[in-house]
Amino acid sequence: MKSSKDHSRRDSRIACDELKKSFFNNYKGVVNLLNETRAIDKEADKLAYDRLLNDLKQAFDNLEIKYNQMLEMFGIQMITYECKEKYNELAGQICAMYASNCNCAEYKDKALNFYINYQITLQRYKLGVFEDKDDVVVYSFRKYSVYTLEDLINNTITVVRPSKMNDPFDSIANFWRKTECLNKITGGRGHEEILNKSMDYYRIRSFQANTATYDTDNNVLQNVKMWSNYADNHCGFCIKYRLNRSIFKKIDETEKEVLRLAPVQYVHYYKIATDKLKLNTFEAFFLKHTDWNEEGEVRLLSYNAKTNNDHYAVPMGDDARIEEIIFGVQCKNDCKRTIYNLLSHKGVKFYEMISIPETDIYHLVKKEYVFNNSEDEQKL
Repeated sequence: MKSSKDHSRRDSRIACDELKKSFFNNYKGVVNLLNETRAIDKEADKLAYDRLLNDLKQAFDNLEIKYNQMLEMFGIQMITYECKEKYNELAGQICAMYASNCNCAEYKDKALNFYINYQITLQRYKLGVFEDKDDVVVYSFRKYSVYTLEDLINNTITVVRPSKMNDPFDSIANFWRKTECLNKITGGRGHEEILNKSMDYYRIRSFQANTATYDTDNNVLQNVKMWSNYADNHCGFCIKYRLNRSIFKKIDETEKEVLRLAPVQYVHYYKIATDKLKLNTFEAFFLKHTDWNEEGEVRLLSYNAKTNNDHYAVPMGDDARIEEIIFGVQCKNDCKRTIYNLLSHKGVKFYEMISIPETDIYHLVKKEYVFNNSEDEQKL
């Protein structure tokens, strides 16, 4: 004889199944109404468009109730990413359409929020080479500046919008989001602006690494071009980081924050197809032309909707640490002294790169840096 607990579990499963079925039936109905609304020429038949748009909004409001009921019953982690992705994309489209047609600020905000959630669900891809790693070693060649010192002082890693990088081809997303692809996703009625806005919260930070081992590799430091291009003509320095899994595999749907680390893939050719309605994260931010393949670049991709700033300082906390600072061949003594004083008490090791002309002037060698405050060469 079944207990009351067994009956309760059965009743709960039945209720869950009925709620899921009701949600997906309503979802299909909303999609059909969306397609009908899009098919009408708004300028030619404004009354018919308004009528269908109001029906669409009402149907979506009912769908939103069902979705929130599922969230309450299952929890956000128990709803599949595919379901969340489809729902948030659909919700963003409809709210953007309604906001545009009725000049409704409330629905404009709702549309942006849904599109932000949609962007977050797109970050669910696997880590590939990082799946079995608890930590990885990456190197960052830096110019000596106020901004780089702020990272060292505040224990942060600053990421920047791809559109603010020197090379416009640095991220394919820079071009894809400007094409008619967004019009096809939103319906092309002028409200693709909100979807575009949701893409403003992506930021990246470039590192170099041994992409075979992701461990310490002094050969990375011997790349003269890296020092020249990214460390102020050898006047800057290189930071050796050890990043833990919690910083390169983070997705927080509640706080609307994602961090992902992945190696760049170098390609000779890429065409933005105008019928491409979705650009996956890897294509958008981890593809570069083969001209750059000597860099061995690894990128930290951040999505954070809490700030509109071009730059965002990701707190390192216990999820990352600086193991070494390596000064460039032409790094000045005041730079060395400042950084040494900032980090020497944190267990960081210090090195400098030197060239040995009588052996091979192009071969850079890493040697331990010994700080001596009493030497004249350490004075400003």
